[in-house]
Amino acid sequence: MALALARPAVGWQLSLVNPGVARRFAESLGQRSKTDPVDTRVLAQYAARMQPEPWQPPTAAALHLLSITLTIAALVRQCVQHENRQHALSASTALPALLVRELEVQVAFVDKRIRHLPAKSYG
Repeated sequence: MALALARPAVGWQLSLVNPGVARRFAESLGQRSKTDPVDTRVLAQYAARMQPEPWQPPTAAALHLLSITLTIAALVRQCVQHENRQHALSASTALPALLVRELEVQVAFVDKRIRHLPAKSYG
């Protein structure tokens, strides 16, 4: 979608097609190889035969919510990574207490960002 949003306004009609659907279409044509020239021909045939709906860019509000959702998902992944690291290192008696506390602070910080981001996004 990022590429579609960044496209210059040259009057082209764009359609977003599920890659799995396009791959199955190619296989139905007997195309097993996957190269740029083959993909180009297959996608052109798909567009001509299936006439997919033109893509409409999402509204500004939808893009706003999408960006917040993606940011929260990235923060959740980061929090899980910190928690996993914290769990793995907690088994070590050689780990200085300072580092254990630092991981706790990082988990708390990322968790706070996750909880506060939705509230700040509407203001």
